[in-house]
Amino acid sequence: MTTCSVGSDKAVLQNWSRVWTAIRQHLMPATLELDFTCDVVDVETGKLALRPFLTEESPYMAKCNIRLARSKNEALRQLAQVAVQRIVCPKMLRNTFRHGRSKHGAPNNNSITFVDLPAEIRLLILGYTDLVAPENEIEWSSYRGWYIRRGSGGNNEAFCCLVHLHPIAEDKSDTSDDAHLPAYKKDNYTRQYCREKLGGRGCFCKSRHTVYSSYSESSCWAPPTPLFLVNSIVRRDALKVFFSRNRIVVWPSESLDHAWERRHSRSHISSFLSEVVPKDALRHLRYLEVVFSEHLKGDELVEWKRTIEGIKPHLVSSSLALKIFFAAGPPDPLHNYYELSRDEEEEEGKEEGEEEKEEEGGASQEEFLESRRHYVNTVLPLQHLRNHLKHLWISVFELPEERSEESVWADCSRELEHTIMGPSYKPPTSDDYKLNGLPKPLFLRTGRWYSDHDCTCFY
Repeated sequence: MTTCSVGSDKAVLQNWSRVWTAIRQHLMPATLELDFTCDVVDVETGKLALRPFLTEESPYMAKCNIRLARSKNEALRQLAQVAVQRIVCPKMLRNTFRHGRSKHGAPNNNSITFVDLPAEIRLLILGYTDLVAPENEIEWSSYRGWYIRRGSGGNNEAFCCLVHLHPIAEDKSDTSDDAHLPAYKKDNYTRQYCREKLGGRGCFCKSRHTVYSSYSESSCWAPPTPLFLVNSIVRRDALKVFFSRNRIVVWPSESLDHAWERRHSRSHISSFLSEVVPKDALRHLRYLEVVFSEHLKGDELVEWKRTIEGIKPHLVSSSLALKIFFAAGPPDPLHNYYELSRDEEEEEGKEEGEEEKEEEGGASQEEFLESRRHYVNTVLPLQHLRNHLKHLWISVFELPEERSEESVWADCSRELEHTIMGPSYKPPTSDDYKLNGLPKPLFLRTGRWYSDHDCTCFY
């Protein structure tokens, strides 16, 4: 169905109820698998669309997907959940309202609730929820909140867009809701959008639409906000799992190309550490990667210093692996960079084989030193966290593992690391673990964002 409203589609929905009533009496219990899509504009219309399910007295379906809107709406999602729980047989979906009751319906004093379990068991169970993101990597920006990257650019199978772990992710049919968008890629390697199409029967991705599903395999990741709101015990456990088992990448904006357009008095990392991460969760923070579009200055730098001072008492000593990545490198005095004028570029394109043009001015030594001073000022507040940092990598324009011994950017990066951790500090590398026969740890992985940032593949 298309988007419905009570005024214009009431007759259609009433007819749907009559049709379903006629079909219902011929269904065998626990055999039907139903995918129901009716994008509605309000809860009233949603109730009318789901009336055949909401009025059922006993469950009879094997599995069911219900989608009520293209965009996310919590009130409609709860309505869909009630409908699914009423019509899907208990062996496929356990109704939470029946937990903790005996066969006579009276409270069972011998029942054990989740919070009665030992802490170790609770943490183990929570590790199988959305508290642990796919591949243990999650991103945050002040413009999008929490999200995970859905794919990569180019033919890189290591970063192919199968992060959803959907059972039918390999379906290549052109039935996705977003197939008409320019950004939608139809190659075999990359999909910027969810590919859970159930063989062309519609998209039931809970991270994008208003969906409730009884399919346990449907594992679209979504921010696990509900788990933080259950009670104080579950919240405490959930914070520990979420911040200790995920590598968190903090972005300045949706795209590095436009970060300069959105400058505020508080930087993205200051907002994240001060407003997003609860004070009692800072002690669980283990893997943090911060991407800067450029160095901090002015009010942003002042607020960054205050943020460091504010979080220091809440961190655990020597527990945090921190990566700082400056996406725009400083001027390089060893190379003479120049920009050709438009006329020169056109002429160069016409005359193939023409020798390189004479360089027209580059960064002076003074300009380079001035730029390096700004980078030092940006990272200098981290000296207050020296005893709380287990590992530190600082990269100006290139990844630590890609540093060239003769690169001035690599020299600048090493100088920044030594400024914080001391002159003898040397960050670990992948080779250090490989030589010892150990697997590459989470904090040494190259984030998916680094492979994606050139093509800005943001989901």
